[in-house]
Amino acid sequence: MKKYFLLSLIFVFTLLISTTVWAGFQKNKIVVLDFKILGKGHADAKVGHVVADHLITALEKDGRFEIVEPELIEKVIKEQQLVFDKKEHLLIITDSAKLLGAKALISGFVMKYEDVIEVGVRVINVENASIIATKSAKSTAPASLEMLADQLVEKILNFFPFKGIVVLRKGDSITIDLGRCDGVKPDMHFAVFKECKAIKNSNTGQVIDFKRIQTGVFKIQAIKDKISTASISVEKFPGAITSKQMVESTEKLLVSEGCR
Repeated sequence: MKKYFLLSLIFVFTLLISTTVWAGFQKNKIVVLDFKILGKGHADAKVGHVVADHLITALEKDGRFEIVEPELIEKVIKEQQLVFDKKEHLLIITDSAKLLGAKALISGFVMKYEDVIEVGVRVINVENASIIATKSAKSTAPASLEMLADQLVEKILNFFPFKGIVVLRKGDSITIDLGRCDGVKPDMHFAVFKECKAIKNSNTGQVIDFKRIQTGVFKIQAIKDKISTASISVEKFPGAITSKQMVESTEKLLVSEGCR
């Protein structure tokens, strides 16, 4: 009963939160919980909070994330004495995050052993409580925790690509509906996709996804607040990239075999 009361409070709190997003771009709502402290020798007992706060600051600066306040979820975890290692507990935690509108939950640890400091992170899909990825960074002391946290940020960003559409094509130049306010930066690489076939649930017939064909790749050149222009680097065939096709950021210049 106590669990459901707390979840109800979170739901009511969620209704009072107003969310602002830029037109054409939906930010990723995530929750970042304080990192656990493992091992001995940490000078500050609040180091887990410090690392989580540094991570939040970096993700907010990136532009594609909306950080959901974690206090209510932390309260549920503390009062119910929940742990991430138990699946039934994880379901309660992710249900709480879901009620707050989050799509993913990030938790982690800071561990010190001998002369090594390790910071680990888990990205969890709140829809089904599955672990999307686990990443870690380590170094010998006196490496700063901020430096290790920055390394993790770069790894986390790869799991949340920018997604938008082509709004205009003129010659070898295209314009997309993502800009400076969304976190796009010069020289970022994007892949372009055309949806060609619906993938349906065999039981319900509901469309759950679309099969995609890559039509090309491009690199960002100029950025305005809500749009960016780019030059096409590779195209599957002349004219393959058109308006309304999907674009998705990539870690590096990825070129499919069909585009060579």
